[in-house]
Amino acid sequence: MSDKEDIMKSIFPEPILGLPEADIPLDGVSAYLVQGPNQQVIFMRFDKDVILSEHSHAGQWGIVLEGKIELTLDGATH
Repeated sequence: MSDKEDIMKSIFPEPILGLPEADIPLDGVSAYLVQGPNQQVIFMRFDKDVILSEHSHAGQWGIVLEGKIELTLDGATH
């Protein structure tokens, strides 16, 4: 088992680790993906701080298990 798999296993259970790995072109980001025609679920781990450029998605929600996330919506950071 690689170091990356050891780290991910400490956060996610085996069924999530068995999902396809998502192609996220950001250093320090690992992700596993399940999707269908009308939905997508992605399990992500950030090994360091990441700043994303402004972008948008259709309706979406997330759960932070550890750490924090700052989102800027309509110019206000939360």
